[in-house]
Amino acid sequence: MLGTIAAFELPGAGDGYLAGRGGEVARQCRERGVLVRPLGDTLYVMPPWSVRRAELDRVWDALDEAIGRL
Repeated sequence: MLGTIAAFELPGAGDGYLAGRGGEVARQCRERGVLVRPLGDTLYVMPPWSVRRAELDRVWDALDEAIGRL
């Protein structure tokens, strides 16, 4: 199985793995059918290589909306 990983830290991140904003972003993304993995304020997206452009756009749109609500 092949895939990729994209990871980024939320602006103003703090408290390492104990930070809670990543979990809130992940929850909001889940409500839109998108799974992301939070580790503190660092978010990981792990799509397979076979992901389609429209599917990636859906992921980035969900993340953009959720992060904008922080």
